Amino acid sequence: MIGLAFVIVLASVVALVLVICLFMFLNRKSDSSTPDNNQPSANLVATPGRTKKNNSNIPDDDALVAVLTAAVLASMGNRPDIKIRVTSFRRVPETSPIWNTVGRKEYISNKL
Repeated sequence: MIGLAFVIVLASVVALVLVICLFMFLNRKSDSSTPDNNQPSANLVATPGRTKKNNSNIPDDDALVAVLTAAVLASMGNRPDIKIRVTSFRRVPETSPIWNTVGRKEYISNKL
């Protein structure tokens, strides 16, 4: 009786693995046909010759750039070997669900 239960559980786990692999294969196939333009850029240092304005609707706010630079340097601590210069910034589109966003905002407001 125990051997039959073990075989049933093992067969169902194998079936689940096959279904998950099938979904991964189908998802990868559909992703390769569409170009990926949603990759956020994590480049903090830019050379002045290659700097270009990505969004024309965002004003050039020197105070915000200064605050962002100070926040990055404060989080890195006192390390003289690293030099960072923030030359531009842009808003990354939000991809998380609304319940996640609301929960995060509630968590932050409760911490304050």
